[in-house]
Amino acid sequence: MDIKVLDTGEIKAMWGTLQPMFQRVVDKAVHGEYSTDDIYRYAMEGQMQVLVAFDKETPTIAMVFETVTYPSGKVGCNVLAMAGKNLDAFMHQALPPFIGWCRQAGYSWIECSVSPAMERIHHRYGFKTVYRQLRINTGEQE
Repeated sequence: MDIKVLDTGEIKAMWGTLQPMFQRVVDKAVHGEYSTDDIYRYAMEGQMQVLVAFDKETPTIAMVFETVTYPSGKVGCNVLAMAGKNLDAFMHQALPPFIGWCRQAGYSWIECSVSPAMERIHHRYGFKTVYRQLRINTGEQE
């Protein structure tokens, strides 16, 4: 399994394959925070990055992440969406090199907001629960 953070030209060329992968995540696990159009626009503007894991030349996992800079100067890699097949293979094979890439890029940690089921899966790979995210609708946007 090879992993690659795509440049904007590669994102544009692969969007026909990536968009349906991310659409499944948006439909199932996103609660109005963003759409696939937002992912594409922000990735093309450099505000989000797209990582793809390939099995031979076939994309199997696609991930979108953003940089979060905290007042302390610490920088986090916030994973917004992970889509595709063979999550266990990705976590076993691609997470260690991705952690190394993040370290070299200056990230202090990798973080993500996930469902309770994904939280259990991520715990198997060394992620720790730091915060529990809560939400209440204001009635402005449902």
